[in-house]
Amino acid sequence: MNLRIEGLVKQYDGRRVLDGFSAEFPEGKTTAILAPSGAGKTTLLRILCGLEKPDAGAIRGMEGSSAAGLGCCLKHQTCGAGI
Repeated sequence: MNLRIEGLVKQYDGRRVLDGFSAEFPEGKTTAILAPSGAGKTTLLRILCGLEKPDAGAIRGMEGSSAAGLGCCLKHQTCGAGI
């Protein structure tokens, strides 16, 4: 199942870091997320890994999955796959 992000919004202290971000990532494919510094790349990954909650929007295709299924791992963890 593809991972679909619809209208994701996240703000910190009134500053929108993600403002209606939408994308679809195909299952089984590697996807690069490229954008300038401050554009919300890390925030997006933190939301996908369950470390942050979005203020609005939806993430579909992860129902019943854990962050480990995305290959998420924190720096202090040892894991075989990372983002």
